[in-house]
Amino acid sequence: WLLQQTVLEKGAGKLLDPCCGRGSFLRRYVHHLIETAKINHLDPDEILQTVQETVWGFDLNPYGAFLSHFQIIWSLIRFQAFHQGVEHSKIHIYPLNSLVKDHHSVSLLGEEFCPQVP
Repeated sequence: WLLQQTVLEKGAGKLLDPCCGRGSFLRRYVHHLIETAKINHLDPDEILQTVQETVWGFDLNPYGAFLSHFQIIWSLIRFQAFHQGVEHSKIHIYPLNSLVKDHHSVSLLGEEFCPQVP
């Protein structure tokens, strides 16, 4: 329901889960992309590129971020959209505290997403 009311209804764009935990919300979105790709006979590489460009997740717990990252990679492997030679580091799941602006957030997202506080 939440996915339908947000990103699926609003259209294309980046999806950020600032407290992604094990990645349930992000994984469900990736599954939606995969199902849409199967119906439309899209190339698996297009889905991989879409995930790399649009799916972002942060979690304070490094283990949670790892599990979220793994869940997304596993979904892509099952769809054959993740193959040898593809950098898994381009899946944007990071162990960050999304409530605090720090140098890690700025270096990943850029100044436009993390403006300087006066």
